[in-house]
Amino acid sequence: MADSRRIGIFDSGLGGLTIARILADKLPSEALLYFGDTKRCPYGERPQDEVQLFAQQIAAWLVARDIKLLVIACNTATAAAFRILQESLDIPVIGVIGPGAKAGINKTKTKKIGIVATKGTVASQAYPRVIHAIDKDIQVFQAPSSDSVELVERFLHEDLESNQTWLSEELRDEDKALLEKALLIAGRDAQPFEKENIDTVILGCTHFPLLKPAFQKALGEKVTIVSSAEETEIEVARVLAEEGIEAPATQSPTYTFATTADDIEAFRKAGSFIFGRPLTSIEEVSLDQLETQ
Repeated sequence: MADSRRIGIFDSGLGGLTIARILADKLPSEALLYFGDTKRCPYGERPQDEVQLFAQQIAAWLVARDIKLLVIACNTATAAAFRILQESLDIPVIGVIGPGAKAGINKTKTKKIGIVATKGTVASQAYPRVIHAIDKDIQVFQAPSSDSVELVERFLHEDLESNQTWLSEELRDEDKALLEKALLIAGRDAQPFEKENIDTVILGCTHFPLLKPAFQKALGEKVTIVSSAEETEIEVARVLAEEGIEAPATQSPTYTFATTADDIEAFRKAGSFIFGRPLTSIEEVSLDQLETQ
């Protein structure tokens, strides 16, 4: 039976819109409700139990709005709360770590994979655990990035128009001054992989695809960079079909958004750029509202 209800998606800020965008592109009949917890971003340096609490609060807020499926579009929150939410909610829950791991496994030829992720995701050992459950012979090397999420959020909110070049797939020589800080961070994060013959690197945070040109330059063209977005969409489509909750093919979807951000217009401007469509409906949610869920 067709189900016109929305898919709920949440992230610590704007990065999860990379997931929302591909869902909108590939599943054009599905309505989406996206929540960005910008006020408490980044999650990566926070204790795991605190991230669990944040994830439970946001999930409860979304479920109260009658979503039919939940996507945790945040690697740190997936590592901290995926199993808890999967066991406690009556709707399907999809995280991004499993799809990201599959994307890396499908690409590697040397069976040596690098993970660039937040401190919280690296400490959880979630990626090595999932990868080794699929293929125990793959070697996994991890590198925590403590600055990338904050860098992406700040650049997007402060000066989006002049920073569009470093978010593009092509890096030009004349953009080097603009990209200096992003390249410095990417170069530092790539150092642990230099002597390991890694051929594939998973960007283990949904903010990090926005830094892909910088990571590609730091890692070199012989290294394939993957993220979880495409594999997550495949998993979402599979679950919708298996559960019989796909939207009617003729449905014209709605895309609605909510955030804890203090500056809604900055969230709208940056979010519209990432999502590839105008963010026309944004609800401001206070932390008090989340804490009473």
